Amino acid sequence: MRSTAALVVFVAGALAILPAAQRGQAPPPRPQFRTGVEVVEVDVSVLDSRRRPVRGLSASDFTVLENGRPQDMVSFVAVDVPPAENAASGWLRDVAPDIRSNLASADRLIVLVLDDAQVRSGPQHTRAVKDMARGVINRLGPNDLLAVVFTRDNRGAQPFTNDRQRLLNAIERFHGEYNGDMSTYFAMASLTTLRYVAESLVDAVQRRKVVLYVSPGVPLEGADQSERRYAVRQIVDESRRANVNVYALDPSGLGGLDGEDPLGDASSVRRRANDLLNVLATETSGRALLNRNDFVGGVNEVFDENASYYLLGYRSSNPPSGSEFRRIDIRVNRPGVTIRARNGYVKAKPKDSDRNSGLSDALIKTLRDAAPKGDIAMQMTAAPFALPDGKKATVAVAVALRQPRLALGGSQVDIVNLIVGAYEPDGKRAASDRLNARVTIRDRGNDPFVRYEVLTGLQLPPGRYQVRVASESALHAKEGSLHYDLDVPDFSKGDLTASGVLLSVEPNVAAAGKDRLSAVVPVVPTSRREFWEHDRVTMFARVYRRVKSTDAVTLKLQVRDPRDRTVFEKTDSAVPNLVGAIRALDYGVALPVASLAPGPYLVTLEGSTARETVRRDVRIIRR
Repeated sequence: MRSTAALVVFVAGALAILPAAQRGQAPPPRPQFRTGVEVVEVDVSVLDSRRRPVRGLSASDFTVLENGRPQDMVSFVAVDVPPAENAASGWLRDVAPDIRSNLASADRLIVLVLDDAQVRSGPQHTRAVKDMARGVINRLGPNDLLAVVFTRDNRGAQPFTNDRQRLLNAIERFHGEYNGDMSTYFAMASLTTLRYVAESLVDAVQRRKVVLYVSPGVPLEGADQSERRYAVRQIVDESRRANVNVYALDPSGLGGLDGEDPLGDASSVRRRANDLLNVLATETSGRALLNRNDFVGGVNEVFDENASYYLLGYRSSNPPSGSEFRRIDIRVNRPGVTIRARNGYVKAKPKDSDRNSGLSDALIKTLRDAAPKGDIAMQMTAAPFALPDGKKATVAVAVALRQPRLALGGSQVDIVNLIVGAYEPDGKRAASDRLNARVTIRDRGNDPFVRYEVLTGLQLPPGRYQVRVASESALHAKEGSLHYDLDVPDFSKGDLTASGVLLSVEPNVAAAGKDRLSAVVPVVPTSRREFWEHDRVTMFARVYRRVKSTDAVTLKLQVRDPRDRTVFEKTDSAVPNLVGAIRALDYGVALPVASLAPGPYLVTLEGSTARETVRRDVRIIRR
């Protein structure tokens, strides 16, 4: 039996990574969350008799009761989710930006939990789950974020992203592994993951939060039924506290695949397993889609129900002092409608803060919080470059920060602390750096903000990482954070490989930490991807070959517009130079920003030999 590699949960661009609990080991450390309940937030779906969203309601149409007492709403937002885009060209849909921002707003946060601990092994069962998961990706709206989580082996899990290729890659890593073992270990692997998912969504506010649980379920009876039922109670409590709706989808279909019960040899076992799906859906105001072969139709029903919703916020007239359950009733003055909203919440229990010598508690919490924090606006990019031995890479990191310009006359100095850490899929920190940026904020010009960038480099071996960045402003007493998915290739394999892509621009804002990258790349990188006519933009990348290869490499740069038409093309050829144990070819080229019409563009660099081709893409916007 393969030991559990990780229970990985991601939030808002990336859920926080939780270390694994291997069989026989202590449970993983608990993530830290905010304490107390201030504004109670409830997202509400109002459906008509055909289960279509009812739009156009206002705050006056709703009544909120807590434990039977009317409450005064302090916030109300109607959200209509745009449908999945039919992009004019494939790259607009399929090529994700190479930057991440903590200001991006999601209409829906969706966690796709694929239960490899309960789905039977075998190609047909695995294929059914993958087909259902692909249907979920195809229904994502332009502002949706999706995370993929497994219950038994989370080495292939994917943080929140709208990058279709990363999501599809994660789905391909799914394999059902259930072999009929009814032990507590397999059951608790599924239940514990669901609880951690709900817990990690607590701080993600002001958006619809949906868990799609693809599983035949977990039987709740047996010698350890009290442990299993307690775990279910925890899942429900945490889902209510996080305002999460759970939709359960059984991939085994009507009668099971090929007439074979997904959990073993008895339909009664399957029915008992389905009990969990019904409980989770009912108690969190989701739905359980069972005993049906129309998987795509089931996925479409889930998305249609969540295409429009209302965000209600209220402060309890009698705030709870303990962890007692508070019942929520939502009423709408429309006849014949169905209301889907969480039916209560439990106040969060206080948790001890983490400690780390030399860093403030606020900065540590910002780094470790599940949800990125946008009090300081941040944007970043990262690109790996091979070290001379060809085995490791230096990852060039550029983080842009934006803060209000203080209208106090004269100037003020801000000290900004920045932590950058790269984490492996199992939660282990692989590399980190800490910087202090001294920023002068002057009260001049028409721009109400001051902008600057901080540069650093992390040395990492090949692999998949999540880079987490946290910042703290001494002057403003605010924090910010964001998360970035990163793949570091193995530069020692293959005849032809390539670094990531960096852009530099003149004129640019001030950048701190230039000395940390000056020995790695000959340009000052920026995370900017939106440019004006007067900007002078250079794209830089490095192509690598094996030492024995002395042939020239053909380099082709292409710029394509939203209709996939080539508007600029340039071809060069050069022989890489010997650098340590590898040959490297630096390629820097000016982009024709001034000649481009306003709009989005795809910049593609291809390096090729007679036998291999490597490609790197960057999306830019001409303002």
